[in-house]
Amino acid sequence: MKEEIIETMKNRGCIITDRQKWIVEAVCQVEVIDSIDDFWIKLRENRSVSWSTVRTTFRFMTLCGILRRESRGNRSVSYRLMTQDNT
Repeated sequence: MKEEIIETMKNRGCIITDRQKWIVEAVCQVEVIDSIDDFWIKLRENRSVSWSTVRTTFRFMTLCGILRRESRGNRSVSYRLMTQDNT
């Protein structure tokens, strides 16, 4: 799945960096991100990646249809990895 996502992002014009690969890998592991801030903090435990890079990558993945942004009220947003099972 990771390779397919990276290929989709490349085909849509994204230049893939190591940091973006780390983000894609982490997204594939969890599939649902309840909080982008919590996701970033957890990712920072093992990788040097900025919040801005995470946010920009999530935004691009959402535009490509890889992630679905779900509003939960009170300005709370979660993200869900789109797979064959939940499209």
